[in-house]
This record gives sequence, C-alpha cells and structure tokens, in this order.
Amino acid sequence: MRQADRSCASGLRGALGDDGPRLSRTGAGYRLSGADIADLRERPASRAARAARDAGRLERAVELARQAEELWRGEFTEALQAPAVAMS
Repeated sequence: MRQADRSCASGLRGALGDDGPRLSRTGAGYRLSGADIADLRERPASRAARAARDAGRLERAVELARQAEELWRGEFTEALQAPAVAMS
C-alpha cells in the first residue's frame, strides 16, 4: 500500500503544479495546504458547465457537467486507507 500512496501523491503533486496547492508528507500521511474550494470549481469542464447554466442553457449545462463527472476514474481516495478519508 505504501507504493500506491506514493504513486498517488506523486500524481497529485504533478496535477497541482508548481504554483498551486502543496501536498506534503506528514508522520501520519499527507497534508494538502494552500487549497481553496475555488481550486476545484475552476477546472475547465465544470467552469464551462456553470457558464452554460448561467446563460440559461440548462440542457448544455447538464451535458457539460456529465462530461466533467466522467473525468473521474474509480473511487475518490481509493488507494488511501485512513479514517480521515474513509468512505461510508
């Protein structure tokens, strides 16, 4: 499991880039700092869906939101096992 954790952390660091939030190792796992909920909202697919919604193009907004959702693969934090990320 340690290798899966390191692999996920490495992928997250790459996705966050140099100017984004920071992922750091702690004694118990990893900590994400410098992130804001706006970081999640500003992804292009979800931003396009919100723009369509705001323009009153609800069918297009639904289509774009579904496309954004399809970008996810697997379960969120599936490779991590800790009480803080336990899925119920």
